[in-house]
Order: sequence, then structure tokens, then C-alpha cells
Amino acid sequence: PNDTMGLARTASIIQAIRAEATNTLLVDNGDYLQGNPMGDYIAYARGMNEGDLHPVIAGMNTLGYGAGTLGNHEFNYGIDFLEKVNAGANYPIVCANFARSLGATPREDDLFAPPYVILEHNLTDGAG
Repeated sequence: PNDTMGLARTASIIQAIRAEATNTLLVDNGDYLQGNPMGDYIAYARGMNEGDLHPVIAGMNTLGYGAGTLGNHEFNYGIDFLEKVNAGANYPIVCANFARSLGATPREDDLFAPPYVILEHNLTDGAG
């Protein structure tokens, strides 16, 4: 791998930041599926079957993402594809503004993903 760009470079930056600041949380802000040749190849040529692990999600799992959300481009390949991709995530994915169907009240909406998550972590202060 080329360690000056791409995922290899990103992984080394994340590792360095975690070594320097132990109280870190890696969160994705969406648009993780579309925008690179791998995304199109998996979506259009290879496809995703139940139980398959998308390479992007595999990388994010390996990097230890704590949470993620959906961007507009996650929907480019359709809802069925997105559900299969997200099923492989080892971290919670949240989205507060997309519902499969609307209920009589917002509390009754059938949301695509949880609108939020509360993550519990042990933190270390300056005294250790």
C-alpha cells in the first residue's frame, strides 16, 4: 500500500492521533459509499449479498469507528444495497432525518436508523 495517501495514510494519521490523545472518538459524517471506483464496482458489478462485508465498512471496522451517520450519497445505490452494506458495521449508524414511512406523529415514524446513540466510554483525565 501507498502510505502517502488513501486509507493507509488515513490509518496512520488516526493511529498517531490516538497515541497522542487517548480520549478520542472516530466518527464518520456520511458519504462513505460513493465517490470512488470501489463503490461503483461493488454496487454495479459485484453486488452485495446477505452477509457480505463491503470493503469500505471492513476498513472502518478495522479502524475502530465509534459511530457513523448517513450522507446523501449513501442513497445513490438504493435502500436495499445500503441496508446490506450497513449490516456489516461494528459501530452504530444514526440518521435523524430519513424515515421509511411517516406515522401520525414523529414518534410513530418508521425511521431507517436510530436518530441518535449514547456511547459510553471510560475517559482518562490529565492526572491519569
